[in-house]
Amino acid sequence: MLHGNFSNDSYLPSSIIDSNGVVQFADLNLSRFQVHTLNAYNKARSLNTNLEARFKNDGPFSATLRYVHGDSRNNSTQTDIDSWATRAGVVPRSLPTSCAGATIPVNCSYANPGGLAAVRATVDWRGSEPSVNFLTDVTNSANYSLTSTWSQGSKQKATLDVYRADAQYDTDLGPLKNIRIGGRYGNRDAGNNAFRYLSPIGPAGHLYFYRDPLVVDTLGYSVVPIRKFNDLPELVNSAGGFGPISGIPNLPAISPNALNDVNAYNALLFPGTKAYLDPQNSYRVTQRQISAYAEANFDGSVGSLDFTGNAGIRYVKTKLGIYSFPTGNQFIGDQSFNGVAIATGTSKSNNDSEDFLPDANLSLHVRQDMYLRFAYAKTLGQLDLSQFGRGLASSYAVNGTRTYQGVALNPSLQRYSSGSAGNPNLELPRSANYNVSYEWYFNQSSLLSVAAFWFDVESFLQTNTLIEAQPDADGVVREGGPVTRPVNGKGGSIKGVEVGFQTVFDWLPGVLSGFGGQLNYTYSDSGSSNVDLFGKSLPVPDNSEASGQRSAVLSEGPSAGSRGLQLSQQALRWVRRRG
Repeated sequence: MLHGNFSNDSYLPSSIIDSNGVVQFADLNLSRFQVHTLNAYNKARSLNTNLEARFKNDGPFSATLRYVHGDSRNNSTQTDIDSWATRAGVVPRSLPTSCAGATIPVNCSYANPGGLAAVRATVDWRGSEPSVNFLTDVTNSANYSLTSTWSQGSKQKATLDVYRADAQYDTDLGPLKNIRIGGRYGNRDAGNNAFRYLSPIGPAGHLYFYRDPLVVDTLGYSVVPIRKFNDLPELVNSAGGFGPISGIPNLPAISPNALNDVNAYNALLFPGTKAYLDPQNSYRVTQRQISAYAEANFDGSVGSLDFTGNAGIRYVKTKLGIYSFPTGNQFIGDQSFNGVAIATGTSKSNNDSEDFLPDANLSLHVRQDMYLRFAYAKTLGQLDLSQFGRGLASSYAVNGTRTYQGVALNPSLQRYSSGSAGNPNLELPRSANYNVSYEWYFNQSSLLSVAAFWFDVESFLQTNTLIEAQPDADGVVREGGPVTRPVNGKGGSIKGVEVGFQTVFDWLPGVLSGFGGQLNYTYSDSGSSNVDLFGKSLPVPDNSEASGQRSAVLSEGPSAGSRGLQLSQQALRWVRRRG
């Protein structure tokens, strides 16, 4: 990793930066060069059950009872390693703690003794792909140490239980064909127990999450052992193959395979390592949802015009319980950022709502091969329950040479870097949808369709990142940093048209008669209450202004129609986003 160590003085005067401040060619003298190893392991399993009972006799009444159960578990662990080729700064290894002076005092050492003083490299972005050129040899494993390592994980569990009953009564009351009613009770429960691996290090057995010689503990010096690559031959491998980026040689690195067993890895380097619950990243969310609906289906004609359709309404009551685990100033570990906070209890937030959702559909059989369709519906979406429950997960970075309000800070101070969290006050996404479409089945296996739509979006999910006044590791609020949270957009609209065409070339001879083609194009314009820096309305998130597809079709025969088998002879999808 080409790293400026949080300083702009890594760029030499020969670097080329355009008028917009974009680096075109970087000539770098790096006091920090590292390789990063990551092993993320997941073990998941799920169990799903579906039971259904149906009642139907010769009468007009029929009914269905259904029960659905789902149970899923996901256990994950992740281990990260930063291996430095450069010296990685001077740290006190014993008392007294001052490491100032032109020469390194006897009680101090580089975090990576024997590392390179700096790495010279250039990066050229002016070609079609980045090109890297190292002017310093970075391939000697003797220069490297396993400088920083940390491990974490989570145990996730989600369950679902649904009880549903539906009934239908057939009638002969003119165009009214049947009436359907039903009810549903659903219970969702999702939880996450996060944990961090803490290791007892040093004579006092202080617990560390980040095992890093650059971390100076509360005693005033670094007690984390230095692990040179030459002392860990069983863990070291060679990393290469960096895709289209040219100029990067094979680099020594800790092998990801050495981290497959996180417990064995930590026991090898840091005996006594244990997993501790991390309440700030743990949560539980329950959802209880009761719904009922009634619907009438009709079928008839007015003169020579046939029609079918339905109209109904659905009632939904949603009750959300969001459980989080607030923390205070108490923590397990040498320092707060380097351990886990202690939960002071359990906090519950309620998020309840009621919705009435009407819908109606009408299909006019204009003539034997043409249909005109109209549809209206109010819809209620669902969200991943983790978006309600996730606590604030924070990251920190070594201060290095940065100052605050003109004052130099301890280079080893852990400064707040960034964070992400859920939002217990999220609203479920809602919209009112209007559609009209025309369909022409101009032969047995061909279709031309044109549709127009308008979606009035009451709220949509988006992600906001704002600078928040979060404290650094020493508890002092300085610059804070960006925190990302899901929020509800203030609404907007999506409108557009869609054109589709499909046909089979059944007029061709022999086997060629089974081939055909499919084309479609969608134009979808949108606008929301969100505005950019110039006050211009922004589109609804994740909406593509234009999209299309073309593909070849091979049917089972000249008259296979919708039974055709689509093959990707030549498929093209393209998307253009606005905003």
